[in-house]
Order: sequence, then structure tokens, then C-alpha cells
Amino acid sequence: MPELVHKTEERQTNLKADIDDIALTKEGISDFYWPINPAETTAFGRALIEALVSFFDRHKDQGSEIDLYKIVMKYIVAETCGLFLGDLLRVRLERDAMVLNVPDHWEKWPYLLHKKTPPPPKFLSMLYARKQQGSLYKKIFQPRRVLSLLKKMQFRPGAMELDGLKVAALTPDILANGIICTQRTPLITAHADQCDEDVIFCRSHRWFSEVNENDLAQAMAKRSDAVEDDLISTVRDLYAKWDVTFLPHDEAYMRAYVRDAVASIRVHMERLAKRDDLPRRLWTGSGGNIWDLMLRSVVFDRGGRVTGHDHGAGSGHVDMFVIGHIEFWKCHSFVTYNDVQVREISKAAKGWPVIDGHVPQVESVEGSRPVSILLNEKFSSPDAAVKKIFLLSTIYDRDRGRSMPLYPDLTYIDWQARLIGRLKEWGYDVYLKPHPESPVMPPAFFEKEFGVKIAQAPFEEIRGQADLFLFDYTYTSVIFPALQSNTPMMIIDFEGMNWYPEAYDLAQKRCSIIQGGYDDHNRIFVDWDDVRQGIKDAVMKCNNHEFVKTYFM
Repeated sequence: MPELVHKTEERQTNLKADIDDIALTKEGISDFYWPINPAETTAFGRALIEALVSFFDRHKDQGSEIDLYKIVMKYIVAETCGLFLGDLLRVRLERDAMVLNVPDHWEKWPYLLHKKTPPPPKFLSMLYARKQQGSLYKKIFQPRRVLSLLKKMQFRPGAMELDGLKVAALTPDILANGIICTQRTPLITAHADQCDEDVIFCRSHRWFSEVNENDLAQAMAKRSDAVEDDLISTVRDLYAKWDVTFLPHDEAYMRAYVRDAVASIRVHMERLAKRDDLPRRLWTGSGGNIWDLMLRSVVFDRGGRVTGHDHGAGSGHVDMFVIGHIEFWKCHSFVTYNDVQVREISKAAKGWPVIDGHVPQVESVEGSRPVSILLNEKFSSPDAAVKKIFLLSTIYDRDRGRSMPLYPDLTYIDWQARLIGRLKEWGYDVYLKPHPESPVMPPAFFEKEFGVKIAQAPFEEIRGQADLFLFDYTYTSVIFPALQSNTPMMIIDFEGMNWYPEAYDLAQKRCSIIQGGYDDHNRIFVDWDDVRQGIKDAVMKCNNHEFVKTYFM
């Protein structure tokens, strides 16, 4: 492990959490401190998912009542992980006699660090208001969005298509006999290519309306105290295994969250159950979309046919255990890219925590709309030089929680400052592409002091400008479109992504993969000589497309 210099004398005890207030240099955060290793919170997330699957099994006789909790499971996991992270942080700060100053507008830490109950999360108001998408008017008045939409539209006599999916009125005949699809993704449109029938596109919000206070009050009166109490006990017991006390303010927050979320979902589900205009054959994208999941749950229970689809990067090249509870429930078939991914997903699913033990039929769209490689003539020669490096950043997660490994902001910003500092020192132009769902932007320091250019446009619009894609987070869907090109790539893997051996070997032929880790201070480390050499090696590998052909064609 490369040695890192840490100040151990006269350490500041009063630290800042806001990434724009942190004292940064090209050597990262001055007097770096972070008391939690991401492996701890990742292990907690996995244990929580397994505990919840057992919780569901204990209450399987509750039928539709326990289904309400299954629908919101993904969000219960996220909220519990966020709560645990804040509580664990408080415990470690007290242990080390440190103080972390957190902006008042953050969601949880301003409260948890002082043993107070946080306010309800925005997710609940979204459930009441049924808002899935950004404002239509905002989209209409963004010329780039309008142009992109028009390019995807096709018109023919009596019909209109969007990304190959038909747009049409949902007549009783279409609802009874047609295929209704709620999302537009490359995998779904490829699947539609295989169908002899039209696939009709209609977002699921069509079947939902707003929830009012009277609706909520009636729904809350139906809740099961026994189920709610057992859920809280399940979380409390898990906290104890990590030597963290589940305090009264934690319980108050979780009870209020679960009560309101389940009540809202109950209202929506009862309304759906009364409708006579639901599709008989339904295609959805990811089961992580709460509206799609509610819709497909009712269609499934009515005896309709439900098909789920894999996410953008596919799941068959890495062991992603969250697929088992997010994607599999309430669908008859789960569609992925090709038969290799089918084989790997089916094999891995045997070890995943799966709701109700239900694993759908895993199928592929192999042979439909073959994936094309977007060639950049510059890199047809091994002598091509890298000048512009595009760093594809993940979310600056602030004080939210996840069951999958995401870097704490302080750890991530410290790392990125050191990485960008080295890249600039080596003479590269650096472009940083923030994650579109990030609640905050990258530190202004990167632009002001390093001259980094922030790339805001969608990845598909900027990928032709890059000489090298650099990923420091591997659970991201844009890795797939990057692999579709012959632009050099580098992956720096810190969290120990669980690649399948064959996939890892093929990925190494396409891009440089550099292993990093965390030192005893939970600070990211990497061998800078490996990074520098990896950039050069990436050019030699960029025209090897065995990985894409094996897992996506």
C-alpha cells in the first residue's frame, strides 16, 4: 500500500461537511478525517435486505397487507441505511472527540448528530402527489430536450412511434390484448423489435392520482400494529449487531416513515384494484420505479402477464445481489441482453436474498438490434495520444444512505482532488461529468483551481469529445455506452466490484482496470504509477470488443 501522510498532531476537532467549504489542495482535504469504512455500511445494507426477506417470510400469511411493505422495501432499505450511517457517524465522532459541522438544509445529519428526529423525506410528498417526471412545461421549454425527443419520433400513416414503441390511445381492445410498456430503454426497444405485435408506450402515472388527507387517514386506520412492530424490532436487532443503539428518535423517524409510506401505497393499490382499464400484458423497466412496481403488482395478481427488464448496464457480468429484491418480484419474466447474461444471472440468483423466493424466468433479446461499435478513427492507431480525460463521477450523496457502496462525500472529494491534481500535473485536460441525480454539484474548487471543465450534457452527446473515459465508480449504467465505443477506458475499482471471472478477464482486454482501496484512516489510496501507466495502456486496448460482444450482442 502506498504510504499516505496524515497529520496526527494538533488535528482540528471541528470539521466541515459541506463540500464547497472544505479546505482542498491537490493533496486532497487538509487534515483528512472520516471514521467509517464503506465496507461496514455495505455489509449493513446486505444484512438489512436479508433480514427484511426473513421478515416478509414471517408474515407471509398476511397476504396483501405484507405486500404493501414489499412494494416499499427498496425505500425502507435506503432510509434505514441513511439512518444507520448518521447514527454510526455520531458514535464515531463522540469516540474521537470530533465535531462535524453540517449545513442546516441537509436531510438527516443536522438532526441525527444531535439525537433528534429528522423531518419526513421528500419521497413521501412525491408519493402523495404522484409526481414521476419533471414538469412537462420545463421539458418543453428546453430546446435540447425537444430536439432530442423529435429525433426519436417516427410518423407513419395512422400511427406515431417513439424509440420504436407505438404511441396510441389505450382502447379496451388494446388493454385486453396488446402489450403496454411503461418505460423507454434501449433494451426494451430491442425487445420490441422481436415482437410481431406493436408495443404501446404509456407511462404508468396514467393510472395514478393524488392522495388527500382523508384518504391517508382512512388508510392509516387499517395498518397492522403487529407487522409494524416486528419491522421496527428487525431494524433494532440489526443495529445491535453493529454495536449501535437504536434510539427513540430513530424509532420515531422509522415509524412515521413506514406508516406514511405504507398508507400512501395502500391508497394507490386500493384504487388500482377497482380499475377496469389495466393492461393484461405489461412490460416495465426497473422494478426500482415505485409506480411501475405498484402497477405490475396488481396486473400480476389479476392474472395478467408481467415482464421486467434489466437496467442499462446489464446484471450478468457482476454479482449484484440487489437485483433479487428490486427486479424479480411480481414479474413472470425478466429480460436481459443475451444468453450469457441469462446464464450468469440465473446462477447467481441462487445465492441472492429474493422476496418470496420468487425468481422469474430469465430471458434474453439476443440477436435483436445488434449493438454497434461507435468508432473514433483517431483510435484506430495505437500511436494515438490521450489529451482529454472525461471523469465520469457518481453522486455526491450528501447525507443520504444506500445499500450499495457509494463514497461518503468527504472521502470522494478528497480522492477526486488528488486524482485531478495528478492528471493536471501530467498534462491532461480534465472534464468532469457529474451524475445527473446528484443533489449537489462538484466543488467549485475543481474549476477555479484546477481548471476542470464541467460537462453537463447527456453522456451520449459528449462521448465523442473524449480521448479517455475514467470511471471511479463501477455500478453505473454509462459504462455500457462507453464500452460501445473504441475510446480508451480506465476503471479504478475501490469497492471490490464482484466481477464474474470471465467478465473481468474480458473487461481487462478492453480497458485498464486499476485496483484501489482504503487505508487505516478510511482514505482512498491507489498506486499513482499504475494510474499513469494505465492511461497509456488503455489506448492499446481500446479496439478489443470481446466484452461487449460476449455480454451485449
